[in-house]
Order: sequence, then structure tokens, then C-alpha cells
Amino acid sequence: MDSLNTAFLIVVMAIVSYTIFLIRKRSQLLREFERLNPE
Repeated sequence: MDSLNTAFLIVVMAIVSYTIFLIRKRSQLLREFERLNPE
């Protein structure tokens, strides 16, 4: 049970960090796009 909880925590942490990474990358791409198209 304890090892299962630890594995679950690791998976959740990985998903959260990956999601944050994707959001940052996406916002960075959007900023680049806006700089290219100021309209």
C-alpha cells in the first residue's frame, strides 16, 4: 500500500510538471507569434 502511494505521487508529480512545461512552452510560442504578427 505504501509503495503504491509513493508510485502514485511520483506519477502525479510527473504529470503536473509536464503540464506546466507545456503551458510555458505554449505561452512562449504565442508570444513569439504575436511578435511576428503585431496586428
